[in-house]
Amino acid sequence: MERAVRQIENMQLTPEQVERLKSIYIERQQQRSMPYLNPAKPVTRTLLVNLDPGVAPPTLRLSRGQQTSLVFSDVSGQPWMIEKVSMNRQLFSDGRVIGAGQGGQGGQAETPTNVLSIEALTPAAYGNVTVTLRGQSTPVIFVLTTGQAEVDMRVDAKVPGRNPDAEAEVSMQAAPGLDNAMPYFLDGVPPASAKRLRVTGLDGAEAWVYDRNLYVKARANAQYPAYFAAARSTSGVSVYRYVGVPKAATFTIGGRAQTAFFE
Repeated sequence: MERAVRQIENMQLTPEQVERLKSIYIERQQQRSMPYLNPAKPVTRTLLVNLDPGVAPPTLRLSRGQQTSLVFSDVSGQPWMIEKVSMNRQLFSDGRVIGAGQGGQGGQAETPTNVLSIEALTPAAYGNVTVTLRGQSTPVIFVLTTGQAEVDMRVDAKVPGRNPDAEAEVSMQAAPGLDNAMPYFLDGVPPASAKRLRVTGLDGAEAWVYDRNLYVKARANAQYPAYFAAARSTSGVSVYRYVGVPKAATFTIGGRAQTAFFE
């Protein structure tokens, strides 16, 4: 290699020729590092996990050379810790050493975490991963695929129910549910037919009318009126669905009540 460099130096190249050589070298390195013809578009999204029998497992879109982070939480946004991960570690990696725990097919997490990072080891890897959460008898299964137009950089997987490590919350509301529109509002990409409303009285809050219901996104806890469904991200942002379209709603931030008005 040193000899080749000296030969190039002795050729007395012009500055333009030197720049061209640099460009060719960088292009070749980029082509070798990129396993696909076109780089995938990185995306982050919220995924509602359905554990009912007969429901097809959701798909995670991976890419060789990039990690996909899967963040587990319950309906209230509390982290749900991972107990065991099982997958084909000849095709995918989660950072564990092959051969550790249950013959290399999974094992106890070294430290409690609710984040699973997966990377494809081959450009065309295809398979699945089974995740057992603490206190959950039904495993969460995802199909793993590669070579797609988009790659999941982070997926917030919301699991129905409350995990056993969740902090107790005092609330006057009934147990909230989830609906299929929640992930779109949490991700900041509401359905095209959703109509945005003007919000006053609560900084940073957003509101939409969708399917004759009111959806409010805020970093606050809803108090009144009672909401029909709710979802919270691990970052503390919540989305509440109200039946009908109330003109105002009361929230608390740091124990202080604030009223948001919608118009």
